[in-house]
Amino acid sequence: MNELRREALRNDVSTNFLVNQILKKYVTWKRYETVTGMMPVPKTILSFVVDRAMTPNYVQVKDIESFSKTMVRRAAEIAFEGLMDLAAGLKAKVDLQTVLSVLWQYAEVCDIKCVSKVEGNRQIFIVRHNLGMGWSLFMEELISVIFQRLSEDKVEPKVMPNTLVFELPLKYVELMHNSSELESP
Repeated sequence: MNELRREALRNDVSTNFLVNQILKKYVTWKRYETVTGMMPVPKTILSFVVDRAMTPNYVQVKDIESFSKTMVRRAAEIAFEGLMDLAAGLKAKVDLQTVLSVLWQYAEVCDIKCVSKVEGNRQIFIVRHNLGMGWSLFMEELISVIFQRLSEDKVEPKVMPNTLVFELPLKYVELMHNSSELESP
């Protein structure tokens, strides 16, 4: 308990607030990590692996651009299948709302900053991951795959080295923000 008090002081929050944050993270994600086969990987390692996998010096192929696109597409498809499995296992249904909810919760747990704002009839989402261009390209493809497979709407993310921006019709606002706690399996 003393450790929690010290941590709360370091972060300039109350002990109750810190305990609530810990419990929320546990209830929404941590308790499922072993069941779903998840394991924490430091961002620096993940960023390094993704960036190096798409760098010509580390991959001996003739057409690096084609190879990179194929790798990113395959990784996004694997991640999509993983999200589908998580949605089915944790929320007992698989649809666009559930998959986006699980993805949004995963991003929050991984300390990926996701913010949104409404402009006209569109919702703009900004995802700041600080994992490099390789991760941005992967996220761009993952978002595209999710919408290709689960929606008739097309989404066109804008990619930057550590940030991804995408717009959705307002009908998706609730999908991204109603990431209620995961249900017990």
